[in-house]
Amino acid sequence: MGWFERFRLRRAARRYARYVPAALRKGWGKSEFYTVGQVEAVLTSLDVSGSFKDIARAAFLTQEDYHLSQDSRAGLSYADARSLFHEMQAKLPYAYGRYEFEAMENVQAARQYGVGDR
Repeated sequence: MGWFERFRLRRAARRYARYVPAALRKGWGKSEFYTVGQVEAVLTSLDVSGSFKDIARAAFLTQEDYHLSQDSRAGLSYADARSLFHEMQAKLPYAYGRYEFEAMENVQAARQYGVGDR
């Protein structure tokens, strides 16, 4: 992987570390892991595209779910993707666990994020 690809990878990880945790917590409450559908709904609502979605998937899915949903374009293992995400998260000026949100019902979250049954 060249320097430009590493730059793009780290930039994507920084963006995911900044926006994805808050959206997941706002929609479904605090949890260590989320379902594939919840993570994909947030990635869709944040208009995340490209080959680095696996970074966000690894951070919030179990290893089994990650392997089932991974698109393998980034070429990162589960452990590598998680460590990169947490490295970028640690560099943010605020902590992930600092903001508390009230959980929404699944129907309300589906309406807000535009997926599933409305």
